[in-house]
Amino acid sequence: MFYYKINDTLSLTLVHSSFASQMADIVNAQKEYLGKWLPWANHFSENSYGEFVKFALHQYADDKAIHTHIIYDDKIIGAVSLNNIYHHLKKAEIGYWLHQEYQGRGIMTLAVRAIMDIAKHTYGMDVVDIKAGEHNTPSRQVAERLGFEFCGIIANNENVNGDIINHAVYMYRF
Repeated sequence: MFYYKINDTLSLTLVHSSFASQMADIVNAQKEYLGKWLPWANHFSENSYGEFVKFALHQYADDKAIHTHIIYDDKIIGAVSLNNIYHHLKKAEIGYWLHQEYQGRGIMTLAVRAIMDIAKHTYGMDVVDIKAGEHNTPSRQVAERLGFEFCGIIANNENVNGDIINHAVYMYRF
C-alpha cells in the first residue's frame, strides 16, 4: 500500500476500504461544514465510500489519479489527491479537504506540498492546478501559501447541493 511520511505525526496513505467506519465518523461529524464545498459529503455512507475506494484504486492502478488520506497521530483527518493526472500534458489537479478541528495548524499546507512532491518526482508533472470555491477562503489560502499563481475565476463551475458556485483557479509550475 502507498504510504508517504511527511513528519513524525503526519503522513499520507492510499484510500482503503478498511477506513470506511473512520470516514463515516469524520464526515458525519463534519457534514454541515464539508457539505458547503463538497457535493458528496451530504450523501456519504460507508457503502458510498466503498464504491469510491474501488474507483480510486482503479484510477491509481491505471496511473490516472492518487487519492490519499491525511493521517495525523494515527487517525484520518482529511484527504489530498491528484484527481486527474494528464501524462500527455505533464499536468495534474490537486484536491483536498480537512476536518475543521485541524485547520489553522499548517497541516494542509504540508499535505499539499507532499502531494506536489509526488506529482513532480513520481509522476513527472510540470504543472499542478487547484480549483477552490471562490468563497472557500481556507482552501484558497493553502494555494496562496504554497506559491500557486492565481489564474482567475471560472463562473458556474460546480453544483454543490443545488448551489451553483464559481471556482478560483490556481496554477503551480515546477
